[in-house]
Amino acid sequence: MADGTKIEWARHPVTGAGASWNPIRARNLETGKIGHFCVHVSEGCRNCYAERWQPRFGNPVRFVEQDRKKVEIFVDAKALFQPLHWKKPRGIFVCDMSDLFDKGVSDDMIDMVFAVMALTPQHIYFVLTKRPARMREYLSDPKVVRRTYELACNMAIAHDVKFIWPIPNVWLGTSAEDQTTADERIPRLLATPAAKRFVSLEPLLGPVYVSERIDWVIAGGESGPKARPSHPDWFRSLRDQCATAGVPFFFKQWGEWIDADELWPSGPPLTFLGAQELAEFEGYQFQPQSSGHTMVRVGKRQAGRTLDGKTHDAMPALANRGAGGGE
Repeated sequence: MADGTKIEWARHPVTGAGASWNPIRARNLETGKIGHFCVHVSEGCRNCYAERWQPRFGNPVRFVEQDRKKVEIFVDAKALFQPLHWKKPRGIFVCDMSDLFDKGVSDDMIDMVFAVMALTPQHIYFVLTKRPARMREYLSDPKVVRRTYELACNMAIAHDVKFIWPIPNVWLGTSAEDQTTADERIPRLLATPAAKRFVSLEPLLGPVYVSERIDWVIAGGESGPKARPSHPDWFRSLRDQCATAGVPFFFKQWGEWIDADELWPSGPPLTFLGAQELAEFEGYQFQPQSSGHTMVRVGKRQAGRTLDGKTHDAMPALANRGAGGGE
């Protein structure tokens, strides 16, 4: 749990405040330490940052099915109720270190998370999953609505319960890395009851055409020691698709790699050798693309998040523009 997350898009559309919230935790059965757990489901998971961080939590597990037996998934009560104490409206990324709809997370656990979200309408919650089929099944079940309402009433104490389904301040999203995963996951997201629906195309590993109507598109490249480059035209295509459709577009980051033309608008410091797969020059790595673009590995910070010299950080508007304020 982090109040003041550095995740660029996890912020409130009015106040700009952001946080991450991880009420679902994993206890390592060997070390007793508390971390997180999830299981890879597609190529976009290969270099998962959350998996890479687990050793620092004393939870040295792989995010694979074979290691599921090494952890106990549970709800951290202290973390669960933290949003109830945040008065200033925040944009809150739910389970950014795992997946709320992983099969190891029971429906009862998910009920608790949705009950807290229903009790805190001042916040905007971003629920992002690679498992939209389970999310659709869960949120379409009338029994879930009744359970969540009753649980929220039991939790309420000093909080008013104004229960609406789907919960207005919960935005549901799915992540995809290429056209195959987008075609599989986005229709399932669109079939899910939601106040707003968004797609996160990060790490972007191939071109994606978003044919369905989405409320928000986020795109970004991969970061980390084994990051793969994303072709600049993939991002430009998404930007242009969103402009045509009138959909807010958020360019999160280039990642470790950036287009050489973005890095050196007036020209590179040397002539690239298009025939070689990888070249090195003064600490930089170069990876020519078949289209003539050359990607340069400079690190996430230097690569930044401007596309063709412009920052794209659009978000959907709130229905009630008076949702700001607080302490």
